[in-house]
Amino acid sequence: MDESWAAEKLTDLQTKADALRRRFFGRKPRKIGDILSNLIISKRYGALETQAQLVEAWNQAAGSLAAHSTPISVSRGKLEVTVASNIIMQELGFTKRQIITKLRAALPEAKITDLKLRVGSVN
Repeated sequence: MDESWAAEKLTDLQTKADALRRRFFGRKPRKIGDILSNLIISKRYGALETQAQLVEAWNQAAGSLAAHSTPISVSRGKLEVTVASNIIMQELGFTKRQIITKLRAALPEAKITDLKLRVGSVN
């Protein structure tokens, strides 16, 4: 009787010790590189450099029309651009293929396939 009771108590203590160990040491330490890369992605620090590259490429590709338009973002291969007026939108529509070709050469990682033009306020 005493041996079974002692074995049961020992098993119970081992179970509690394992639970405490999992509670306090449940997470394994993470690498600092992983933490920093997640932070950069979540706070979009890398997007600032990308946006500057996008604006520079747009200014070269759109030529004189770039002064009347602003690239916003690339989503699913479509570059969203805000233009000052319908006339500028129509002019960009006429030269869309040439602009996309120039943008693909300047920003191959963006994989731009189309332009999405909207009339709005241009900074």
